[in-house]
Amino acid sequence: MDEPVLTTFGGRFQALRLIQKGNETETYLGRDLSNNSDIIIRTIPEEMVSKITLKRLNHRMSVLHSIQFSQFAPVFHIDRHENKIFLVRPFVDGTSLEQRLREKPLTVEEALHLGCSVLEVLQEIHRLGLLHQNISPRNILICKENPNNVVFLDNWFPSPIKLDDVAIQHTLVSAKHMSPEQAGLLTVDIDQSSDLYSFGILMFECLAGRPPFEGKMIGDVLKQHLTTRPPDLKKLNPLVPHSLNKVIQRCLRKEPGDRYQKAQALFMDLRTIRDAYRRGVKEPILIPGLFDQRQTLTEPAFIGRDSEMFLLKTQLEQTKKNLGGIVLLESE
Repeated sequence: MDEPVLTTFGGRFQALRLIQKGNETETYLGRDLSNNSDIIIRTIPEEMVSKITLKRLNHRMSVLHSIQFSQFAPVFHIDRHENKIFLVRPFVDGTSLEQRLREKPLTVEEALHLGCSVLEVLQEIHRLGLLHQNISPRNILICKENPNNVVFLDNWFPSPIKLDDVAIQHTLVSAKHMSPEQAGLLTVDIDQSSDLYSFGILMFECLAGRPPFEGKMIGDVLKQHLTTRPPDLKKLNPLVPHSLNKVIQRCLRKEPGDRYQKAQALFMDLRTIRDAYRRGVKEPILIPGLFDQRQTLTEPAFIGRDSEMFLLKTQLEQTKKNLGGIVLLESE
């Protein structure tokens, strides 16, 4: 959809072309008349945005404004126009990672570069006391002029009340990259580890060409997040280093306390693998999470580990009967 329009929002932002339209939302390519820069304008009916939500949006915008990374394009203006709320972010001339992955997976080196670029921004978002909560290939753009440059978007936006085809598809895509607790499947607080779970989904998809959990129905996808172990990434892409596979698997633990707790620790591990890979070391030695920090002591968690628990209980019963056996337990 590319419908020409000519509407000015707030006396400053001129909408030039409608590029996406749902039942409730509209997205335009536009121009900031104050500096003649290209922008993206997104609108939603005012009645769909509560005062609390609008306050949160403005707070988020003001906090993220302090992040000065070239690979980050957050919303920089929020206002009202007639009966709509509109949000403005910079326009990035590029292709979404979602479109790129339809062609083929990224190489290991490309995925490591992209992952480190995203984590540089994410650890800063976390340092400022916020979560991203929308990490997915559609929110990462690969620049047209230089494919090595990627831009991380912050598309935190109220969901439409009426789910049209566009909104339903968007919700299904979001479900594929959503942590169990963000989806409401675990009664725990949503913290940084939720974003790091989504980041693990992102990295898995970059290297495998598909997310670890798929399905045509949202419920099917969410159930897999809670109960199904991720596929073996090495079987889908044998070129993935063992250390990188372990890092991604750690991100994808069902229990939040078993994952990485800090984006900085994950970034340090990923950077170590990236730097070694650039030196020609295809299988770098790494202890995942060595520099991670926990805020609290955690109880042992066995979510999504039914087969392991069954095996352990079976061997214990065998031992009680003096039948013996060996069980190898790996800890961290």
